[in-house]
Amino acid sequence: MPDFNILRFRPVTNLVICAVFVITLSVPLVFQIFGIRFNIAMADKRKKTELPAFLKTNNTMSFRSVALFIDNFNSYYSDNFGLRELMIKFYLTFKINLLHTNPFPEKFVFGTEDWIFLSDSYFNAITETKGIKNFSGQELDEITKNIVTCEDYFELKKIKFFLAIAPEKSTVYGQKLPIKKSGRPTKLEQVKKRLSAIGFNLIDLKDDFNKNQNLPLYYKTDSHWNQIGVYYGYLTLMKAIGASYPMLKIHQFKDFSIDSSDHTYTGDMAKQLSLKPMECKYVLTPLFEKESIELPKRMKVPVLFSHDPKSYERRFENKNGKLKILIFRDSFFQVTYKFVAESFHETVFIWSIWKKDVIEQEKPDIVVFELAERTIDNLLYPLN
Repeated sequence: MPDFNILRFRPVTNLVICAVFVITLSVPLVFQIFGIRFNIAMADKRKKTELPAFLKTNNTMSFRSVALFIDNFNSYYSDNFGLRELMIKFYLTFKINLLHTNPFPEKFVFGTEDWIFLSDSYFNAITETKGIKNFSGQELDEITKNIVTCEDYFELKKIKFFLAIAPEKSTVYGQKLPIKKSGRPTKLEQVKKRLSAIGFNLIDLKDDFNKNQNLPLYYKTDSHWNQIGVYYGYLTLMKAIGASYPMLKIHQFKDFSIDSSDHTYTGDMAKQLSLKPMECKYVLTPLFEKESIELPKRMKVPVLFSHDPKSYERRFENKNGKLKILIFRDSFFQVTYKFVAESFHETVFIWSIWKKDVIEQEKPDIVVFELAERTIDNLLYPLN
């Protein structure tokens, strides 16, 4: 015989469950409508998608316009729904601190001793540095052709050309990863071997890393090297350039003091994971009197430039130098100017892949194309 007391209260229970469900779904919308935000720091600094207009001026109603609006609105809502930052923070805390798992395995790989590495969603950073993914013979032929074309162009312009690769963290500290290197060469190793066969010296910026065995060269929680790694990358670059220009001044490691008093550094990967490790930030300060001064910017920042517009161009002048160097760079060379600018009459940094129009405009004596190992595929694109 059924228990009528239970049946009597079941509608009430169902009503409560439905009410809780509706309220749970409605709370983010209410917070969004009233613009209520929690002050939670997020690593995602990109510009959020704006609310799309249903119909633009002079547009007529059509299936395509409705479908386009729905797609754009989905992007807008994903970026702006209420309690977004709080929910992400809760998710990360739950996964990392309670479940002890990686919340973004497609983005990051957790290594030993609290080391964090970029995963394959960032230009196949793991599979390429472990020799799992390689260039095909056709791709190596294309890269070789691009370099030969560059050499011919720069020789015609009487410009000295250097290609430098900033090593990936998973290459330098691969022993901290739970993934072993395959027996096959990495993309960097392939390119070095192929270009060496045509007499071109690719500069591997980790060549002087073995000169420092005591201090770390990369941050544990950042995808980049620290200023000690930057210095040794600078040293390798300047030695290569100095072989053609022996008059250049190359500062030694002893020419800088090391400040390691700041133990609150949080790397870019740690920020995305909402972690707050207390990591040491090494700052190198010149013991010599700096001779370079920063000059005003002259270039228009490209519309598609996705970083801080102030970082697109930096230029310096040194009254004691004689040569002008133009460096196409990425984020690895963010602070290299403090070293390089002391050796040249004029130093120009452009955050971009190589661009012929910039070279024609600047008329340098030396051009350096620097890129991170994980973006080595950019060598498949010709000088444009």
